[in-house]
Amino acid sequence: MQNRTRHCFLAALESLLVTACLLALAGGAPGCDSDKGHADTDADGDPAADDAHADSDIDGTADADAQDTPAEDAAPDDAPTEDAAEDDGTDCVATTCAALFVACGTIDNGCGGTLDCGPCLGPAVEAVEVVTEAASTPDDFPGSAGNYWGGHQPRIVRTSRGEVFTAYMVTGDAVDTNRWHVDLRTPSGWTTVGEGLAGREPVHLVRGPDDTLYLVAWPGLPRLWTSTGSGTSMTFTESEIPGGWVPRTGSSTPYMGSGISAAGDLCLFESDGEAPGRFLYACRAAGEDSWQSQAVDIDYRHCYTFVYPQGDGSLTWVSSRDVLWTSLGYTPPSDAFSYVFNAVTTWSAPSVTDIPTGLLVREQPQTVPGEYVMAYQRDSLIDTVGRLHVLYELVRDTTYEMRHAVVIDGAIAQDVLIVPSIPTGWTDGYYRLLEDSTGRLYWLYGRDTDVFLYPAANEDGTALDDPIPLDLGGHGVTYSGIHVAAPRGGTPPSDYVEAAFPSGDNGNLWVYFRLRLR
Repeated sequence: MQNRTRHCFLAALESLLVTACLLALAGGAPGCDSDKGHADTDADGDPAADDAHADSDIDGTADADAQDTPAEDAAPDDAPTEDAAEDDGTDCVATTCAALFVACGTIDNGCGGTLDCGPCLGPAVEAVEVVTEAASTPDDFPGSAGNYWGGHQPRIVRTSRGEVFTAYMVTGDAVDTNRWHVDLRTPSGWTTVGEGLAGREPVHLVRGPDDTLYLVAWPGLPRLWTSTGSGTSMTFTESEIPGGWVPRTGSSTPYMGSGISAAGDLCLFESDGEAPGRFLYACRAAGEDSWQSQAVDIDYRHCYTFVYPQGDGSLTWVSSRDVLWTSLGYTPPSDAFSYVFNAVTTWSAPSVTDIPTGLLVREQPQTVPGEYVMAYQRDSLIDTVGRLHVLYELVRDTTYEMRHAVVIDGAIAQDVLIVPSIPTGWTDGYYRLLEDSTGRLYWLYGRDTDVFLYPAANEDGTALDDPIPLDLGGHGVTYSGIHVAAPRGGTPPSDYVEAAFPSGDNGNLWVYFRLRLR
């Protein structure tokens, strides 16, 4: 009886204490929590382990922002705190420097405050790695394009989680049965997460806004492979891309171009004909299963197409004329390639089904029989304020120019000669336009082991600062130059550039590097 009375007394006391704690919690008092004083200890008794885990990235290393940026309690007095955000009903979650791939400086945290991302140390190569030593080459079969052909294809992407994927080709058993591989960068090296039949020319790899990967190949007719999952558990599902495509076998080439908008609108192009030429293309809006297709006749065939779906249904692309010299009534130079590239044109359309409007950027006509001429785009970019930039070469016999055209509202606003200082000269190199998180533009040049970064000296990138040499570990850049993770492939502008390029014996190496811009 005495024990029972004591038990009832203790039970009542415990009930009163619980009630008191609940009332205290409602008033914000410390010391009474649902874990009875152990809120800062994890399951195995390690104090503050939850905080350490929260600041670790996917490979278990501490988040750089957690180490390099001031703690929340060091923020200015007027910076909103997490509690303040919850009190006003916004329930805002601040972003981080790492999540935005910002290298330095002060940025908006997305909740009305700021983040200090540390000092700007300047451009530097942060990693150089060989992805594969077994990429296909033109020597594999007569008429083979090899892994390195083109230069206009999006071939490397970075997800919002920081995963880097790149696509390359390996040799099949015939000129048009090459196979594609998609490799993922991991702490232990590069690992293949998908493969399939590619056809003759290199495949395209783009990323959707939800980090889905889309790979486009042309094994006879265009096929789309769509990823599910992430990391090394990723898988790809194959589907057709409907349209009025021209089937390709042997060494016949569709010169396919592709691009994806920030919203996830995906477009594919094929070039056909000669004089006249044709564009055949199809687009799929974000979230839709069906494709819309179009076929447009043009005066002469244009190839190596850079494609820019705009997210509102409109479409822009840039392409170079690519026809036999005789199709233009020209006399071929004695030592020239059979085809001439002598005009660069942009097109735009309000929708896939509308007839596009063309804008000639530059044509270089032959004025003397046998004269060598060229006008050929090397890269293009639609920047974050909507300007279309076109880098193109202009050649007449031994006179060589590298030019930068800027298109605004369907008209050429700038077309300037760029004369950067490169020890080996500007001729026969490969160029890319880059944009960092602040909107500053850069030119990236590569040829053999001569690789330079040129920060823009003005707002639209038509003037350049002095070159900064880059060391790619002795790997020479061969045709078709450096491929970068760019907005037209689904990777937003940032302070870090993921890049890949062919190197080695006729392009058998596929080499990755990471470049910090500032």
